[in-house]
Amino acid sequence: MVKIISGPAAAASDPTLVGILEDFDDSRCLLMWSDFAADVSNAAWANRTSFDIGCIKFVDGGGTFNQETANSGGLIYLNTSSDGSGSSAAIMHYEGGPADFNKDPRIKFKCNFEAANSALQVQAGGFNSARAPTDWDATSNDCAMFRSVTTGNLFAVTGSGSAETTTDLGSFYTLGNNAVFEIVSSSNGGSWAFKINGTTRATHTSNLPDAKMQCMIGIANNTTTALRIDNLDYIWATQDRD
Repeated sequence: MVKIISGPAAAASDPTLVGILEDFDDSRCLLMWSDFAADVSNAAWANRTSFDIGCIKFVDGGGTFNQETANSGGLIYLNTSSDGSGSSAAIMHYEGGPADFNKDPRIKFKCNFEAANSALQVQAGGFNSARAPTDWDATSNDCAMFRSVTTGNLFAVTGSGSAETTTDLGSFYTLGNNAVFEIVSSSNGGSWAFKINGTTRATHTSNLPDAKMQCMIGIANNTTTALRIDNLDYIWATQDRD
C-alpha cells in the first residue's frame, strides 16, 4: 500500500493514496496530492516545476519552500523572507482554477499554521480564485478556506467575489499547533463544511464561491519578519468527475 504519510508524523489513521483513489475512482477525480517525500533540493522543485500529482510550489519576494530536515522527505515548511514585505510561499495545483465550485471539491492537509503575528499579512489553506498568497486576504475573491491575518484567530471563510461569510475558529484551534484541516463541499457547492481533526467546526451556506478556484496552502508577510507554516505533512484535493 502506498502511504501519503512517509515522514515522522505517520499514524495509522492518516490517509493513504490507495484509499483515496479507491474511495473516489467511480465518481471522483484527484486534483492534487503530495506527501512531500521527494528531495526538494532537486531541479524540479527549485525551478518551480510540477511535482508529485498536480502540485507546484509558488515562491515570491524571497519566500522559501524546504524540508524540515534537509533532503529528508515527509515534512516541509513554507517560509516568508526577512528581506522585505510581501514575500510569500505556497503549494498549489499547477493548473489555474482546477477546483470547480459546483463539483463538490474537497481538500485535506496537515500542518502547523504560524502563530498570530502582526507581521502576518495572511496565511490560508483551501480554495481561492486568486493565485498569489498576497491576494488571499482580499474580500473580492471566490474562496472557501481556512484563513488568518495578523494577530487574529484562524477563521473559516467563504467568499462569493463580492462578500464573505466568516466563522472564528479560535475556540477550536490555537494558531501554531499541529492539526488536520479539511474543507468539504456538498449539494453542488451549496454547503461548505470546515473540519479540524475530523470534527466539523463550521458550515457555510451563504456568500459561497461561484467560480473555479486554485487548490492551495500558503503564507505571506507584510514586513521584514520571516514567518512560516511548519510541518506540512500532506495535501490532497478531489472533486466530482461529472
